[in-house]
Amino acid sequence: MAGAILLLRARTALHAGAGTAIGPVDLPIQREVHTKWPMIQGSGIKGVMRDVARRSVNSADPVSADNDPDINAVFGPAVGGDGGFAGALTVTDAQILAFPVRSLKGVYALLTCDSAIRRFADNCALAGVDTPWFDGNAGIPGCECPEALFFDQQEQQVAVLEDMTVELDGNPGQALAAELNKLLSPVGVQLPTHLLIVGDEVFNFAVQYRTQVVTRNRLDPTTKTVASGALFSVEALPPETIMYSALLADQPFSTRSEIGDAGSVMSKAAEWAHRRLMQFGGDATTGKGLCSSYMLRGGTQQ
Repeated sequence: MAGAILLLRARTALHAGAGTAIGPVDLPIQREVHTKWPMIQGSGIKGVMRDVARRSVNSADPVSADNDPDINAVFGPAVGGDGGFAGALTVTDAQILAFPVRSLKGVYALLTCDSAIRRFADNCALAGVDTPWFDGNAGIPGCECPEALFFDQQEQQVAVLEDMTVELDGNPGQALAAELNKLLSPVGVQLPTHLLIVGDEVFNFAVQYRTQVVTRNRLDPTTKTVASGALFSVEALPPETIMYSALLADQPFSTRSEIGDAGSVMSKAAEWAHRRLMQFGGDATTGKGLCSSYMLRGGTQQ
């Protein structure tokens, strides 16, 4: 079995919708049940990857590429397509690693926390990606700034984020910030400029209550007033949000493709998904959901 981590950096607001509203927002984003952290379902990630693959194979007529033997071997056949077998690529739900919030200094901060970093490290281990930057036996301090990014800590010991004040606690996370930067810099992120490791509670509050909520409507063309039933609110993740999905490849189940082993499956997936601009979620025609992608394979950046 071969593995990889698919990193996603939101370039525009991202709305992966939950489909149902149980709160004040009409169209909320997908969230994990146990943490309430934002997520993107694996089926959505896999569907976008398949669409990118189809367009790579035949940009003029992507639908016709549904019968391409390599695409079917990697993702599985389309409905009513190439017989009955499973795709060789497993795509997990995308989880959140870093979340941007407005900062009094430095414009904005990318928040992460102990739990988010540990989950990322666990998924890297699952996918066979080396994590020399992470010591699982060492706890990550609850509230700290890995570098004096926003303030001279000799004079100021707090970071002001939205309406929250976070106390800074020295620089014990500086080495971790540098290593995470090496992993994430290919998707355009410079974490030492913005990274702030906070307590789990602060991170939890930010990802639940500091998402982007936009009210939308449709005007009646004759009266120029809001049409009946056309006023609604949409939740989205803000630009610069960092998410990731674990990819696992198995031996192909198809006999029509020349892809022969798990490593070749992952190489083919990388051909289609590595260093791409992908669109996830809704509102594609208004520029929402554009993400830069990057694949980490086997502990090395391929």
